[in-house]
Parts: sequence; C-alpha cells; structure tokens
Amino acid sequence: MPDRKDSESSSSSSGDDDHTLANDLVVTKYGMAADIVNATLKAVIAEIKEGVEVGYLCDFGDKMLTEKTAKIFKKEKDLQKGIAMPTCISIDNTICHFSPLRSDPPVKLEKGQLVKIDLGAHVDGFIATAAHSVVVGASADNKVDEKRSNLLKGAYDALEIAIRSLRPGTKNTDITTNIGKVADQYGVKAIENMVSHQLERNKIDGEKQIVQNPGEKLKGEVEKSTVEVHEVYAIDVLFTTGEGKARDLDTRTTVFKKADEVVYQLKMKASRVFLSDAIGKAGSMPFTLRAFEDEVRAKMGVVECERHGLMRPYQVLYEKEGESVAQFKATVLVLPNGLLKIAGLPLDVNILSTTAKLEDAVLISKLNEALKPKKKKETKKSDKEAEDKHTKQEHANVNSVTSLWKHRKLSGIPSSRSYPILGHGAIVKPDPEGFVDQVMGMASIFPFPRMCLFWLGPNPALMLYSPELMEKIVTKREHLNKGFAYDLLHPWLGRSLLTTDKNEWRPRRKMLTPTFHYDILKDFLPIFNHHSRILIQKMNRITDNSPMEVLHTISLCALDAICETSMGKTVNAQQETDSEYVRAIADINEIVQNRTKNPLTWSELIFNRSVDKRRYKTQTMPRDSSWIHEEVYLYSWIRVINERLEEMRAREWRLEGRLAFLDLLLHMWNEGSMEWKDIQPEVDTFMFEGHDTTATALTWALHLIGNDDNVQRLIHEEVDAVFVGDEISVDDLGKLKYLECCVKESLRLFPSVPIIMRELGEDQELNGHLVPKGTHLLLNIYLTHRDHNHWNDPEVFRPERFLPDNSARHAYSFVPFSAGSRNCIGQRFALMEEKTILAWIFRHFKIKSSERRFEFVSTNEKLVILRLGRAQKTRGPGTHFLLPCIDKAHRIDTRITAFNVPPLNIITVDRGLIEMGATVFLRVRDAIAAVCQVQDRNSSMRTVASSMLYRYISKKRICELTGGHDRRHIAALFKDELGHFTAQFGVEITEVELSDVKVVKEAENMGLASLSAVAKSEVGQQIWNVIGPTLDEMAKENKENEKGIISNGIGPSTIGDLVDLHSSTYEEDIDIDRLITIVNMGIDQSLVYAIGKVYQFECEGVDQIVIDLRKGLCYKGVAPSADVVLRIERKCLIPLLKQELSPLQAYSSGQLNISGSMQDAFSLRLLTDRIDELRDATLLVFANKQDLPNAMSAAELTDKLGLHNLRSRQVSSLFRSLSYTQ
Repeated sequence: MPDRKDSESSSSSSGDDDHTLANDLVVTKYGMAADIVNATLKAVIAEIKEGVEVGYLCDFGDKMLTEKTAKIFKKEKDLQKGIAMPTCISIDNTICHFSPLRSDPPVKLEKGQLVKIDLGAHVDGFIATAAHSVVVGASADNKVDEKRSNLLKGAYDALEIAIRSLRPGTKNTDITTNIGKVADQYGVKAIENMVSHQLERNKIDGEKQIVQNPGEKLKGEVEKSTVEVHEVYAIDVLFTTGEGKARDLDTRTTVFKKADEVVYQLKMKASRVFLSDAIGKAGSMPFTLRAFEDEVRAKMGVVECERHGLMRPYQVLYEKEGESVAQFKATVLVLPNGLLKIAGLPLDVNILSTTAKLEDAVLISKLNEALKPKKKKETKKSDKEAEDKHTKQEHANVNSVTSLWKHRKLSGIPSSRSYPILGHGAIVKPDPEGFVDQVMGMASIFPFPRMCLFWLGPNPALMLYSPELMEKIVTKREHLNKGFAYDLLHPWLGRSLLTTDKNEWRPRRKMLTPTFHYDILKDFLPIFNHHSRILIQKMNRITDNSPMEVLHTISLCALDAICETSMGKTVNAQQETDSEYVRAIADINEIVQNRTKNPLTWSELIFNRSVDKRRYKTQTMPRDSSWIHEEVYLYSWIRVINERLEEMRAREWRLEGRLAFLDLLLHMWNEGSMEWKDIQPEVDTFMFEGHDTTATALTWALHLIGNDDNVQRLIHEEVDAVFVGDEISVDDLGKLKYLECCVKESLRLFPSVPIIMRELGEDQELNGHLVPKGTHLLLNIYLTHRDHNHWNDPEVFRPERFLPDNSARHAYSFVPFSAGSRNCIGQRFALMEEKTILAWIFRHFKIKSSERRFEFVSTNEKLVILRLGRAQKTRGPGTHFLLPCIDKAHRIDTRITAFNVPPLNIITVDRGLIEMGATVFLRVRDAIAAVCQVQDRNSSMRTVASSMLYRYISKKRICELTGGHDRRHIAALFKDELGHFTAQFGVEITEVELSDVKVVKEAENMGLASLSAVAKSEVGQQIWNVIGPTLDEMAKENKENEKGIISNGIGPSTIGDLVDLHSSTYEEDIDIDRLITIVNMGIDQSLVYAIGKVYQFECEGVDQIVIDLRKGLCYKGVAPSADVVLRIERKCLIPLLKQELSPLQAYSSGQLNISGSMQDAFSLRLLTDRIDELRDATLLVFANKQDLPNAMSAAELTDKLGLHNLRSRQVSSLFRSLSYTQ
C-alpha cells in the first residue's frame, strides 16, 4: 500500500482539485474528522450533569479529540491532525468561546442551565466542527420549559433549513434570509453578526461567509457569494431569547488562532517562545491557553502577539443577563449528487415542550427536503440503453481497423513485430507463464523510454512501467475509465466498483468509502484472530517438517475471513478438504485471461460458441435469478443476502453490534442511496478481491521471509515482544512495524495485481509522444516496483526500505493497490488481515521456503537459470536472484571430476575373458549444454562410458591389454572417442585411465596354439624327452607347493605363501621386511596417480614404515612431510592389511589414530585391495632354447605370454638354463 504521505505529496503537485471534494481521499479525511467530532460531542454531552466543572468538560473533550486523532494515520509522521476547535462550554447567556484555564475559579453546572458545547477536529488540515445545546437535568420526564424549548427547536430547524439551502447556485444572502424567517416564527432572535464559514484545508474561516442577522455596520459590507459543488461549510446558528446583541465583557480570552497574513518581529523572548510553541501545537488552527503546561508564561507571551496582530482572539461573548442562548452547528459537504451532513447531532425533541412551529410553507417544504434525492428506479429502457451501449462498443471494436490512422502518432513508440488484424494476439503464448515471460521480456528489450506498444487485435495498448508515467495517468480525472478487459468481468461481477466507468464509479465510491472506516475495520479483528487460530491448528496437523503447499491453505483461511466480514456468514472452508468456490475463482481467472489474450473471443458471437463460455456458465450466474442452478446458488449469495435482509428488518434497521459489509449495503438500500441490483455485484467483487489477492500476497510474503533467516529472526523477536495475549489487538497491530515493512516489501516485489488497465479520456503527452484519446494503457506495477532509478538492488528482498528513515522516494514508485482516486478501497482491510495472519503464523512456526530466491555461486561454479523453460545467460561467481516459481537454477561444477567405470567382464577378440574397468576424468566446458542437452548428465556419462569401454576393449587381444605401453595407447584412443561423444552435451574428457586387467579365461592366443602344435609333433616329443626329467625333479623339490616360483632373495615359494600373513602372529612375530616386500608388490603407477600421498605408519614395537605413493615406494624410516600419520595398535596392523578389520571400525574403537585428512587415510583401502589380489597370483616361467629352429625371442615370448604386467612389480625372475640333449 502506498504511504499516504507520498500520496499527499504527489497530490499536492498534481492539480487544484486534489484538496477538494473531487478527491475521494479528501472526502474520507473529512469523514474521519467528523466521526471523531461526533463521538467526542456525544461523550461530552454524556458527562454534563449537575455539579460537574466546566474546566473538566473542556479537558475531557480536548483529551478525547487528541487521543482519537492520534490513532489514525500513525505511519504518516508528517501528516498533521488534531484539534481544530478546542472544546468550549458556554452556559445560559454566554454565547460562545468560554474555555476556562485551570488557574481560573471553577465554574460548576447547575440544574436547568442551558449548556452549549462547541468543538472541532481536523485530519491533514481537513476540518469538521459541530456544536450542540442541552439543558442540564432535562429528560422526557423533566422537560425543558416552553420558552427555551422554542429557542432550541427554532435554532435546530434553522440549522436544518440552512443546510438544505446549500444547493449549488444558492446565494449566501438567501440562506441568511431563511435563518431570520425561522427565528421570527419561533419568537426568538438570531445573534447579530454570527458568521458561518466555508471550510478549506488548514483554514477554519474560509473565503465565503454566511452571516446571520447582519447588523447595521455589516449589511453593506458582507461579500455576496454563491454555493458551488465540492465546497464544505460549517453552518453555525445561534438564537437567543434576548435582543440578539453580543457583548464583550471582561472575561479573559483563552482561545486564539494564529493570523497567517501578519508578520512582526516580537521583542520579548517569552512571546517568541510562545509563538513557536503555539505553531507547533496547533499550526493554523484555533487553540486554548489551557493546552500549555505553563499557563503563566502562555498568558504573558500571548499579550504581545495579540497586540501586534499575530494572534486573533476568539472573544467570550455574552447576551443580557437572565437570557438564554442556543447554538447548533454542523459540517456539510456539497457534492454533485447532493448534500452530506457529516458532523452534528440530532436534537432530542422528546425533552421539549414546544408550542411554536413553522407556518411558512416554503420553509416547511425546505425542511422536509432530502439531503440527497432518491434515485429513480431504472426502467427497461435504461437496460436497453446499456445493451445498445455494449453493442456499439462491440461494433466499434470490429470496425476499429478503419480508424487506425488515428494511431499513427504511436509509430515512434518501441514495439516488436505484430500481425495485421490480430496484432500481437497471433503470437501470444496461451499459458500464463509464457504470457508473463513475453510481456516482461518485451519491457526488458525496451528499457527506455520505459514504455512499449502492444497491439491487442486492431487496438493499441501502451504499457507503462515507470513512476513518472504512472503519476501522469492515475492523478488525472480524465483517465479514470478502466480498459476493455474489465468489461469481460461483467457476466461475473456485474457493474461493480471494480468494473464500472468513471461516471458510475464516482458516486458509488463516495457512497462505499464510509464502510471501510477504521472504526468499522477494527471490529473485524476478532474474526481475523478466530480464523487465524484455525489456520494454525490446521498447519500443526499437516506439517511434520515436510514441505507444505501454502497457497491453497491460505486461500481457505482468507475465504473464511472474507465471508464472515463481508456477508456475516460462516462457511467453514478450512474445515473442508476442498472448496468449490476457490476452484471456481481459479477457473474464472483462467477464462478471463484467455479471452483477454485472444482478440477473436472479444466478440460475444464467437465467445458464446467456445468451450470457455460453457465453463463460464458453470461458475457464474446471469443476473436473472431464474437461471440459477442449485450449486451456483451458493456462489451468487442471493440466498444469504435475502436472509440478512430479513434479519435487518427484524431489528428495525438498527446498526448494532459487529456489522458486516452486507449490513451496511442493505442499510444504504433502505435509506434510498443504493439500488437493490447494485448490492450483489459489490458483494461478489469484495468476496473475490478480498480472498484471492490477499491469499496471493500472504503466500509471497511467506516465501520471501522463509528465504531470509535474518529477517525471520527479527520478525520473531518483534512478534514475541508484542503478541503476548491470547489474541492480537488493534494496538498490537500498530506496534508490528517491522512485520508491516515485510508485507510492503513483498507487495513491492510481487504485487497481487501486477498489471492494471486504464483508458485515456483525452490526448496525453508521455515521454515526448502524444498518445491519442481512447488508447488503452497497461500500467505495469510489477516493473514499476523494479525501476532501478528509484530502488537500489530492486530484486533484493529488503524490508528496511519501508522504515520511516528510508521513506524518501517517488510517491508512485510503490503502488501495490493502484494509486490516485481510483485506488483499492479495501487496502486498509487487506493490510490488517495480512498482518494478523502473519503474526499468528510467526508466533507458532519458523518458516523455511522450499524454493530459494538467491543462489550463491563460488569461483569454481557456474549457474544455469531456466526462466519459464528458457535458458538464460550463464552466471558466474557471485549472488544471483531467482524469480520464484518462474526460475529453476542448475549449479554446475567446473572443476575436473572423475568417476569409475566398474570392472566389466569382457570377451576379447582372441576369445579370452577379462575383468577390466576404467577411471574417467572430465570437466564441464559448456554449462548450458550440460543442462539442456542431456537429462541426467552423471548417469548418462557412466552408461555411455561403460558401454563404450565394453565395445572398445572387446576389439582388442588380451596381450594388447596387459602391456603397459599398449594400455596407455588404448586409453588415449578411448579418451578421444568418448570425448567426441560427450562434447555434444558440453563435457570434455581430460583423461582416461584403464584399470588392471584380471584374466578370467586365458585367450586362445598364437603362442599357446603354436606350443600345442609343437607338442603334438615329432619334434615336440623329442623336446619333452629332454626337459621332462628336469621338470619332474623340480616338482619333487616343491611337492609341498601347488605352484612354483623362483625369486631373488626369497627362494622357491609361491606368491600365495609370500602374501599369506597367517604365519605371523599379530602381537609378536611381524616380519617388517617381508611386509615391505608385499606392499611394494602391490604398488603400481595407477595407485600413485590415484592417491599421490605420503603415509607414515607408527606401531609400538615395530620399525616405522613410510608408504610413499608419490614415488611408488614402501620403506623403513620417517617422512618429515607425510600427508597422513597413522598410529596403530600392534594387534590390529595385520588384520587391517588383510581387510579383516575395516579402517572405520579401528578408528571408531580408538585402535587407530589419524593425523591429517580422513579421506586421504581411507584411500589406502585401494592398496590393501591390491595386496589381497596378490595372494592367488602365480608366475610360470618358461625357458626358451634360442638355438632351436623357429625359436621365439625373449621379447616375443614375453608378449605372447602376457608378462607385461609384471614389469612394474618388485619381483625378479630367475631363468634356469635348460640343456638340450639329442
């Protein structure tokens, strides 16, 4: 909601009409001041009793005026409000202005005295005053005597006749004459030279005057004037039983007013201080010296000010002793549709014993006139005229192509390509997200001059999105008509305040404004509390720290609240699992949006044959009640309206207790100020706007606050400090300052109605372009709230923007409820409801939004944002804003990462079976392609790499895979092939490392085939005869071993025995040299590449061991620069190496202490896996006689037998010379 202060400042510069009754806000402020005056006047009258001091009554009245004015417009610190006329209590022959000081002798009331009470208040300088006369102790049983009864009745009738004479065009002298005639007929006198003034802003004695009974000196000096529309008057009638001459006795004057036209340099310091204090307290309004704490200094200071004309005294005047004076005063607004008496109380005629009466027929007729003439009932002819108007509008739309020449002036305004006849309607996306993306995208394309042109069919629509342009439109009375899109709501909402043209809207708005007065709205707070409590109970049942869909739940709460406040009807929507009304609202919104975007459906002929029309009928009802179906009957609320009507009649139309919006409408209908047919459209509109927009605003507020822990913490602190009772009170709401800032900031970022439509009523200049009359305007509130010229970091949620210290901004840069005279009438209602519901929620819950608005990107990341499915430019390091529900963010790590292809069983080309895997190293080069070109990048990469590895390796022979050089060459080729494939989705393969080959089934290679052929030949038999005995001897020497090996420094044994550590006891017999040999056998280049760390082992009673996986060595000693130091208990060293005990178990039980990276320490698991694989390894060495025919060389034999994988092992082979014997 825009700050009223901003609205004031803007209105002051937009034209002279802004401070007259032509401005609805001005009427509202007059009404608020009058309500305060009437309430105070009633309270003071109730205190008038025998023995009460006059000074007490004056203090009581002033205190009440001050307190009541202080409760309104609390947030507008610069808005002036307070007492416009201090309380004056004048008794019997005292005519006026008697307001004694506290230091004066006390004056007490006596029974039978005629007491006059005069007081006034102002709101933002808009004044309401009233005066009333009562007799102490008078009642229906103890009536006023005849003489004073005639006096009271005559003065009151004169007031009513003077009020009804304030018709536009009436001369002030005519009103003076009527007052004199009434006095004559009641046998009393009008006090000479008493003046009724026109009221103006900050001026209680305006330019125009009405003088009752002008004396000889004034008869020729009274300036003649004529009453005009939009003027305000304070009609003041004073009648007396005496001769009507006012006398100034020596009574001290205590009421003064600063004279604006006089300038004088005061000499006395006390006078200067007094003048300064008086201006600070009252400004240009009358005040009493009783308002000053130090009355002595005030009495001293006022003397010099009065002497030099700086202060105008309100003298205490008297009639002759023994006579009585009656006074009645009222404040009246002269409106185009009649008169409105806003301040002044009715006379209780039951206490009077009047004998005189009016006999003049003209005066009697004038007295019986209605202030506002009743409207004549509309006939069928008016309905026909409305229908003809609608037909003409359609005809104008269809034939508007022929009038496009009028819009050539718009050719210089930025716009994208459109199509003939359909305009941009031919390319409008049907889905809401796509449509919003188009509209906002077009605005971003044309950032200057902050407007762009759309063609809605043949009709131009100019979108504006800057505060300066917004101000030019909403502040002009000529541009109050809504656009054609609002006509599409007529079948649903009728001609309501939302949808009518300006001629119907203006009187309707003035009529409905009092129903949203603060005193009425605050009575709704118990309803908000009740339904908020139900919401909290419901949230407690359905939330268990799991995500919760908020919009629907909040919508039901808002629906409950709006039904009870507007209709006085409880529907218990929150108790149901679903609401048909909420679904109907969603459907109607969708239908209206579809129709707005499609120019073809603007024609009723086409729309009536569409699917949307059939959907529309099921959710709305024609205004003819005979068409209503039973299920639609609920939505139309006709039944509820009739029930409420009967209730109002039963209590004789008394407005008692808590009043619903419908009660006030029915009361207006009963008084003749509203037609019956207008009630339902207003109720339907209030129901729709009051629940749908409120629920949307609350949902966005919860989302934004749920994304900011610091903001939420401040809200919790404020709510906990303020909300201490069982229910939140009106005073509590006023104290929730920071929560209100949060609500306003959420409305800035996400206004419930992001775009509104207006129609130009006359040619208008906008940024150097003369836009012709009749052009439709799209006022984009959403983008206006994000104008970088007026908001720093506009995408950032920062509630502190709305703290009082930060309020300096353009008045129309924040307009979530629209602006100008046609702003949202229910904005105070909405803010009160939203603050109440949010206070309840944050009193009981901590909210966490499941979607973030900001993403924080580090230096090694990139962010890809999909906005409504379309990839935006890649974001780098920093903080980036996301549009909730519109943007989806994908974070991409640009560092080199790796994944393992698990070992695969592959059949090689030479019919061998191997087990082989790979490690693939990669990085993302194109972030957008990595997001948009593949669905699940990581899973897809693994699948592709696995299948490609199988296909590639299956084309190789085992001997090619077991050779180190060959494997590196194969890995490079595999990397290129895989990288070529992954480049299409933005991934670069930086390296591929093939794992060690595990031969499951030996290949049928050429070496074994040749050996088999030789063995079967005659030569083979001869060779076997030579080597056979030698092999038998070797078998006997190693009969305890299943497999033989000859190893340097170890002697004949199997690798299985070498690696088998069972022979070593855990605590006493650990052979460190043997252990180092085993570890060295397990280390190869793949481990060095994969781990690359240095490990220091410390074990009690055992030499320290270093495993250097940078150089590929294991040795005794100490490594000063070890990356990880492992201190291990002696008994668990061997179980760890044998994998009988996991490192995690040892660490958890305290047997293993690690200094350094835990992840690096646990990487040693790769080494223990490698050692475990060596336990079953066997090496068979063949001797080759080189001098035999066709003998293979050593290199060929090594290659054919696949011995390349042993080159990096710490094992040396011992070749025996086998002699050949023929």
